[in-house]
Amino acid sequence: MSDEFDFVFGCKLVYLPRFEDERGYLSVLTPEGIGNIPYVYHSVTFIHQSRDTDKWHMHKKHTDRFVVLRGKAMFYLSDGTTFKWIAMSEPCRMLIVPPGVWHRFQNIGEESLEVVNLPDAVYDPDDEFRIPIGVGDA
Repeated sequence: MSDEFDFVFGCKLVYLPRFEDERGYLSVLTPEGIGNIPYVYHSVTFIHQSRDTDKWHMHKKHTDRFVVLRGKAMFYLSDGTTFKWIAMSEPCRMLIVPPGVWHRFQNIGEESLEVVNLPDAVYDPDDEFRIPIGVGDA
């Protein structure tokens, strides 16, 4: 299997290096080639809840890089006309969402969802744009 593949709208799904033994496993969250990581944020989404429940959001400048640490997430992606989604449930993949892609995610599991984001720039509220759900839906 390839280490990464183009998914949709310029997004990439990167398989993260994973080292496993009888004690458990370690996943490398900063593989070579993903670029600058000025900060990391960790979010917890409770059972049957969504981030951005009523709105899509998009960044004009920065790239988001999501890794699911625990639980099951459905990531929704849109270019403004078409709509795609991908389910993620373990920390062996990173979803890279480039500037210009509308996105949001939802907890689809039966436990709290933990996600880390390793964006390529420090958060700037002037770089975040929102539209109501339904506008970017296909």
